[in-house]
Amino acid sequence: MAGASSRASNFAVVASRFDPELHGSRRIVGPGFRDVARKHAERSDAVDYLARKITSGGSGVWGPVQMPPQTLSGEEARTIAQWLVDGARR
Repeated sequence: MAGASSRASNFAVVASRFDPELHGSRRIVGPGFRDVARKHAERSDAVDYLARKITSGGSGVWGPVQMPPQTLSGEEARTIAQWLVDGARR
């Protein structure tokens, strides 16, 4: 049960920080969460990489639209990155 509780807690952080219109189940502005999870599923450094991308922003990975840097703590960025990586392994 602890795993389910942890996933719910991690999702709460995600839901509080990201607009589903930007990263929902299908691509609208940015890639969907599932697409991000799948793209980086095989990276051994996926959590660190995604946490850096979340906090630094960037463009070119998913097209020309820039993702602005997100203002959140390193811990929140890692929580969101871990949530994404966990989703990739399902």
